[in-house]
Amino acid sequence: MKLEQATSSPSVPDQPTGHRYRFVVIWHAALAVFFAVAFIGAITGPGAELGGPFRHILVGLSAFGLIANIFVIAPLHRHRDMGRTVSIMVNYLTIVVSGAVLLSRVGVFEGLDELATRFEGAIYWLLVPFVGWLWMLFSDRIGQPDLRRFGTWLVRGGAVVFVFAMGIIDGVIAIAGELVDGGALVLVALIAGAAYALRVMWGARARSDYGTTSWRQEQIEGLLFLSPNVLGFLFFFAGPLVFSLFISFWDWDALGDKTFVGFDNYFDLFRVDIAFMDSSTAPASEALKTNYAEAFRFNLFGQNIMISAIDRAFWQSLRNIVIFLVVAVPASVIPGLVVANLLNSKLPGMKFFRAVLFIPSIAGVIGISLIWRQLFNASVGWLNYLLTIFLPGDYEIRWLTDQSTALFAIAIVFAWMTFGFNSVLFVAGLQGIPNGLYEAARLDGASGWQQFRYITLPMLKPTTFFVVAITTINSIQMFEIVFVLMTPPEGPGNSTLTPVLYLYQQGFQNFSQGYASAVSWVLFGFIFCITLVQFRRNRNNGSEAMA
Repeated sequence: MKLEQATSSPSVPDQPTGHRYRFVVIWHAALAVFFAVAFIGAITGPGAELGGPFRHILVGLSAFGLIANIFVIAPLHRHRDMGRTVSIMVNYLTIVVSGAVLLSRVGVFEGLDELATRFEGAIYWLLVPFVGWLWMLFSDRIGQPDLRRFGTWLVRGGAVVFVFAMGIIDGVIAIAGELVDGGALVLVALIAGAAYALRVMWGARARSDYGTTSWRQEQIEGLLFLSPNVLGFLFFFAGPLVFSLFISFWDWDALGDKTFVGFDNYFDLFRVDIAFMDSSTAPASEALKTNYAEAFRFNLFGQNIMISAIDRAFWQSLRNIVIFLVVAVPASVIPGLVVANLLNSKLPGMKFFRAVLFIPSIAGVIGISLIWRQLFNASVGWLNYLLTIFLPGDYEIRWLTDQSTALFAIAIVFAWMTFGFNSVLFVAGLQGIPNGLYEAARLDGASGWQQFRYITLPMLKPTTFFVVAITTINSIQMFEIVFVLMTPPEGPGNSTLTPVLYLYQQGFQNFSQGYASAVSWVLFGFIFCITLVQFRRNRNNGSEAMA
C-alpha cells in the first residue's frame, strides 16, 4: 500500500515549469509595448529628428519587433510549436540587434580603432613572452623544471605588460563607465531578458511541452547556423538595396531633408528627343528643345539622327557601354575559347600555362591599370613601339587622350583581364565532353574544324552561355579600370563614361543620392533585360537541340 502511494506520488520536476513559460509570455508582451513606444517615437518623437536612413531603420526594426511579439503571444500561451519557434527567433534577433547597438553605444568599435593605432607601439612587448616561450622549450629540452618557471613568469609578465601598453585595461574601465548610462542599461536588460527567455524555450522540457518534432528542431538549428550569413545579407545587401529603391523616389543629398518627387528622377533619365538633321555638321540648336542637350549623333541608312536628352551624360554612358559590350565581350570570349582548346590538348606544360593565364583575373585592378597606363603612353609606351616594329610608319596613337580610342583602350584592358578566366571555364566544359564522340567523328572522316563545329560548340552551349552572361554583366558594371586608368575618369568628351561611373559621380560627388539610386535601378533593369534575353535564347536553343 505504501509502495503504491510512493510510486503514484508526483515527482518534483527539475526542468522549466509553467511559471517560466508565463514569464516568457509576459516578456513578449513587455517587448511588444517597448517596440510600440519605439515605433511611435521613431515617427513622431525624438526618433523623427534623426533623419536619413537611421530613422527608417528604427521604424522598420520597431515595426517588425511589435508585429512579431504580438503574433507570438497567443501561440505561446496555448503551448503551440509555432509559438516556441517564433519566440526563439525573436529573442535571438533581440540579443543580436541589442548587442550590436550596445557595443556601438559604449564605444567598443571606436576602442578597436584605438587598439589598432596602439598596436604598433606595443608590439615590441610581445618579444618578452616570446623569449619566455623559447626559454620554456629550452628548459624542457635539458630537463630543468626550475628554469622552466622563469620562462613561465616571463610569458605571464610580458602578457600583462602588453595588455597595459595596449590600453586594454583603460578601455574596459571606460566601457564599464558607459554601461551606467540609462540607454545602455535598457539594452543590457533587453539582452538579459531575451537570453533567459531563449534559454527557457530552447530546453528539452520546452521542446516536449510544446510538441516540437525532430524535423522542426533540426530546422530551427539549421536557421540559427545560417543566421550570421543571412543577417549579413539582410543588413548589408538586401536592406540597402530596398532602401535605395525607396530613396530613388526622393530628392535627397544624404545629409539634409529630402523631398518626395515620385517618378521624376526616372522621368528625367528617360526624357529624350530624336531629331533628323539635314547633315552631320548641322548645328544642334536647330532641333534642340528647351532644357535638352545633344547626347550623340549617328547615321542610319543615310539619315543623320541626333539624340538629345535632359540628362545627356546618362545617355552618353549608355551609348558607351553598348559600344563597349560589342567590342569587349567578343574580345574576351572568343580568344578564351581558342586558348581553351589549346590548353585542353595533351601538349607538355599546359597546366603551367593555365595558371599563367589565370593570373590577370586575380591580380589587383589598380596595379594592372597603372601598368597599362604606361603601355598606352603615346610617347614612350610599348604599344606604339611594337606597332612601329611590326607595321610600317610612325605611330603615336594617343590611346587614353583621344576620344576615338579611349573606350577601345579600356576594352583591351578588360579583355586581357577576363579572357584567362573564361579560358579556364571553357577548359572545364571541354573536359566534360566524352572522348567517344571525337573518336567516332574521326572514324567517319571528320576534320578538326568539323569536330569543333558539330561536336565542341554544341556541347559547350551551357558553358558558353554562362561565360557570355558573366562577361556581359561584368562589362556593364565596369568601374574600377575606368576610374584608375583614365584622368579624368569620364575621359575626353565623356568617351569612357559608364553607367556605374555616372552613378558614382551623382551619388558621391554631386551628393544626389535619390537620383543616383534611380540610375542604379535603371542599370539593374538594363542588366536584367539583357540576361533574360540570353536565358531565353539558351533555352530555345536547348529545346531545338532536343527536338
